[in-house]
Amino acid sequence: MGVARAPALVLPLDVEHRRRGNQACAGTGDLGRGASGGHRRSRARVGRAGDRREHLMCGFCGIVRIGGAVDGRLMQAMGDSLHHRGPDQGGVCVRTDGPLGVGLAARRLAILDLSPAGSQPMETPDGRLGIAYNGELYNEPEVRRELSGRGWQFRSAGDTETVLYAYAEHGPAAFARFNGMFALALHDRVRHEIVLARDRMGIKPLYYTWDGARLAFASELRTLLRYLDLPPTPDPEGLDLYLALGFVPSPFSLVRGVRKLPPGSYLVLDGAGHLRIHEFWRPACPAPARLSRAEAATEVRRTVQDAVRRQMRSDVPVGLLLSGGVDSTIIAVSAAAQTDQPLETFSIRFGGQRSPIEAMYNADADFAHRVATALGANHHEVSLDERDQIPDLLRRLVVGLD
Repeated sequence: MGVARAPALVLPLDVEHRRRGNQACAGTGDLGRGASGGHRRSRARVGRAGDRREHLMCGFCGIVRIGGAVDGRLMQAMGDSLHHRGPDQGGVCVRTDGPLGVGLAARRLAILDLSPAGSQPMETPDGRLGIAYNGELYNEPEVRRELSGRGWQFRSAGDTETVLYAYAEHGPAAFARFNGMFALALHDRVRHEIVLARDRMGIKPLYYTWDGARLAFASELRTLLRYLDLPPTPDPEGLDLYLALGFVPSPFSLVRGVRKLPPGSYLVLDGAGHLRIHEFWRPACPAPARLSRAEAATEVRRTVQDAVRRQMRSDVPVGLLLSGGVDSTIIAVSAAAQTDQPLETFSIRFGGQRSPIEAMYNADADFAHRVATALGANHHEVSLDERDQIPDLLRRLVVGLD
């Protein structure tokens, strides 16, 4: 299990509009911050359908036309379809200059820098580069220090600006410098290029479709299907891979004509309509290390602690999912050692038990509670029983796994 983020409270902000040249950019935001409680073991019900905080994460989409303009109303509608991914702030930027017509829409879930300074889409001060970004850069402080040393001045405390300036400084070579999970779209007005990129392991999704004249992309497949009149025709290769493997590996998808950008890759589309995909990282098999058992344990411990430390950096409360298993327990112990505040831990408990057999299903919840108690955590249990609408929960699960 990994470190999870507790959602922030939602507070409305004013609508912000700005114009530059032949562009229109608009952003709306509702940014706020949650507060954690004291030492307690609490129980919560499963959220019902329509809960506006479900499936929280950032998201973005875009359209690029060769020699044509992009409809701003269409971009607004596509962006609105991703509201559930990022309720804290949204923005649209449409440009028609040079050989490319470009539209970007972003929805933001604020984790770092809750202020409007982190709003998206974001641009460099000179307007040369614009970005829509979904992710979290775990080595952001190190990258920011390096860029500051090169003269870059930051307006926000978020990692979107760091990613943007890193690309402005290093070009596509910046992607290999990033330690984190991300998907992004960059528009270079000087080189007349659009660049899409995806993190090394493909943690963040990025779908795209290209017909030779129009490139469209989104964090969710359904956004492309709903607004671009793409027929939901099954892709035979994608379906075959799904039936054989239980998932659809990149670059395939289940819909004909739609692809997923491969992990560790970036796509470049220029003003002449040339589309190329490049690889910036691939896993390497290092030479076997000759370590003793104690040395190996020390190295694993250091690596885990470093990863947990990086992922605990946040401007909103941080929570941790406890399954009762070994992995999440190790992460919880490491996280507890790196903060002077009680952890906020979460697990699921099944209610309505009517036989000793059914009690077996709560063994994990019992172990999770024991771990949370030992660490002095504020433990929260989500209760699931026959009163919950299981078919509806399954539907929401499928929707969330788009």
